[in-house]
Amino acid sequence: NLIDRNRLELAKNMLRQERAQRRGTAELKHAKAEVLALSASQSREGLGQKLRLAFSHGFPRTRGSKMLKRQLTGPYFDEDQFAPYLIGLANGVPELRLFKQRKPAGKSQPRLVINADISTSTSRPTVRRAMIESILAEVDAFKETHPLGQVAIISSSDRVRLHQSFDMDWNDDAKAHLFLELNQSHGATDDERGNLEAIGLLDLMGTDVGLILTHTDGQGMPGAIQATELAAQKGYGMLNIGLGPDCRSVVRFGDHGLYARNVGQLPHRLWDSLLRVWDLAGRTVK
Repeated sequence: NLIDRNRLELAKNMLRQERAQRRGTAELKHAKAEVLALSASQSREGLGQKLRLAFSHGFPRTRGSKMLKRQLTGPYFDEDQFAPYLIGLANGVPELRLFKQRKPAGKSQPRLVINADISTSTSRPTVRRAMIESILAEVDAFKETHPLGQVAIISSSDRVRLHQSFDMDWNDDAKAHLFLELNQSHGATDDERGNLEAIGLLDLMGTDVGLILTHTDGQGMPGAIQATELAAQKGYGMLNIGLGPDCRSVVRFGDHGLYARNVGQLPHRLWDSLLRVWDLAGRTVK
């Protein structure tokens, strides 16, 4: 359970300890080389650029806003300026700042939670490889598109595991550790619990704009669909992504499911899918 602050801190400390023990090993060096080679390949293919477009245009407005008064232009008339306008007009110096416009309150800090299904049903090399490739590319694109945004990564199988908390750095070392961790496999597929934990993490942070991307083959618990509906009720976007023929079962999630034949096809379907889930969550995309 990661949605209790004390337990979340405990999970973060355990993760740091595990990664400290792995630091400097040949295994981690090899993983880092794999990640760097993968990043270079994706850059040549333009995958990151396409995903950035989806994340840039497929996010909603923040709920909080404030009204800026005494503006030179704007969609609303500033009624407080009516009297000064008449006085100025009579004196040959009309008041020009007659409008007001709405502005988000503070800077938007969207949050992304990625939930990876690392059960044995997704352990086939092609399935797991596609999952890891897309997750790395998605986080890179999200961080570049939303510099103030935060990312958390969890996995679900026999239990929910933390791999990246909102306050952790995202760099090549973090990617290498994640590459190794997501290549592990565990029995069972409790994607229902994983989706609920993802929602809980967003709630814990008081998130306004929150997106959950669950990478799965779609062969999980029946309650995962209800968890997806709960996310929409809370105003969060949730998308269950399946890559490759072995993951066609994600279509059971209906409008909350995205199936793509491969990683390269993902960006072409992501934008429309994001617009759809935000609409289901009652959010207006900017």
